[in-house]
Amino acid sequence: MLQNRLFCGGLDSSGRFHAIRSDFYCSEVGVASKDPAAKQWQKLIQLGLEHIFHAVTISEETGSEKMTTVTLQRTLEKLGVKPEKAVFVGCDLAQEIAVANTVKMTTVRMKTGAHRAVGPRASEEKPALEISKLSELFDILRSSD
Repeated sequence: MLQNRLFCGGLDSSGRFHAIRSDFYCSEVGVASKDPAAKQWQKLIQLGLEHIFHAVTISEETGSEKMTTVTLQRTLEKLGVKPEKAVFVGCDLAQEIAVANTVKMTTVRMKTGAHRAVGPRASEEKPALEISKLSELFDILRSSD
């Protein structure tokens, strides 16, 4: 599963996600988000991304305003993917990376936006990898083939 809290990395076209699905043969691509459902669906539709993802789970739909293990586990279940086979991409170390690490996903931190200068404050906040732009994710996916 590929996760990204939309706009964190300046996502502005569906072409990047099409490449992830086709060029890297990711059979399942999903979104798990902590933002309000109406706001996230609006972003997906405005960017033309609503049809790209195989699963979308928003924390609000799981009874929380924050990213939780339930949010990620529900997305993984929808995708039929085991956590250890999933890649999670997020910006916020405390509210995203730490949760994905708890679920045992491979975590990739996108160092952009308000969270780019923040360092891990606890071991569970340490991502497996860090990137500055989404295109760097392609290199990671290529190397895992």
